[in-house]
Amino acid sequence: MRGLFWLLSVLALGGLLLAGTPAQAECTQCVTAYFEGGAGSVDTYKGKAGDGWAGPWVETTWHGTGYDTLTNANPVDSGYYVNFALKCTISNNGSGAISRDYGYDADENPCGIDLTEEHCVDFKIRFDYELDTFTASNDMISVFDAWSSGATPPSAAPYQTWGIGAIGGYLNTDWIVYARDNGAAYWHDTGLPLVEGQVVDCSLAIDPANNTWEVKIDAGNDESVDWDSEIPYDATTNPYGLTSTQKLAFRQEDESVGGFIHFHCRSTPNGDEHAISFDSVEICQPCIPEPSTMVLLFPALAGLVLVRRK
Repeated sequence: MRGLFWLLSVLALGGLLLAGTPAQAECTQCVTAYFEGGAGSVDTYKGKAGDGWAGPWVETTWHGTGYDTLTNANPVDSGYYVNFALKCTISNNGSGAISRDYGYDADENPCGIDLTEEHCVDFKIRFDYELDTFTASNDMISVFDAWSSGATPPSAAPYQTWGIGAIGGYLNTDWIVYARDNGAAYWHDTGLPLVEGQVVDCSLAIDPANNTWEVKIDAGNDESVDWDSEIPYDATTNPYGLTSTQKLAFRQEDESVGGFIHFHCRSTPNGDEHAISFDSVEICQPCIPEPSTMVLLFPALAGLVLVRRK
């Protein structure tokens, strides 16, 4: 019976680790967008407030026309997803974004994410336009955090924290991440090329207390097309890794997380258009351990039970 008691205790402890604090007991661990809820629900586009979202998705454009569509024509993951296209309507630099607020507020959004504590952000994104037109420095796609809807991408404003994207002709038109090197903010090349029609799976861990973040970018089934910020630079095996002086840090030191996730397009010249599709947005607190972590965790918990029984 004691062995059973310890087993139940360990499993209960594991459940607490996954379920969060007692104050979050009535809320789910993750704020999600799978776009499968149907008309009038929280989990659709543009949706409404609820389940950790403070409101619906918001589209904002500058010097461009946005075309946002909920569709299942060519799934990013499975089922429905959002496609967002932006057409430039001036001589250069038409821009637009779709954003949504997931920040905690005791009165307005009690099931939101506490932006002062660690949390994880996962999403899948696909570039859905002709790559041969994505060549100018004002051609850009990105996903980033900001303090409000309709913000500009990280390199253009001081108040964003983390950011992932690609810029036409810049750093080989590879996927890039926002980083710092000895205090200076810049875009870091991951070595993963932007590929038309390729689904990219991004997993971020945000650490507000230390103004840092980590990310793993999975651009295919082969490990050779992955990039992990935790694997350090090596001239032979990981030439695009971060060196000892580099890290993924918030754009501004001592900055706070905004809690508005943005999916953004920018295009140039007049009449030029670019598009992205995204799905499976998951923002979790605490973070859900990866399967490899759980494989290590449960044998260790079982070992504690066996030691106690002896």
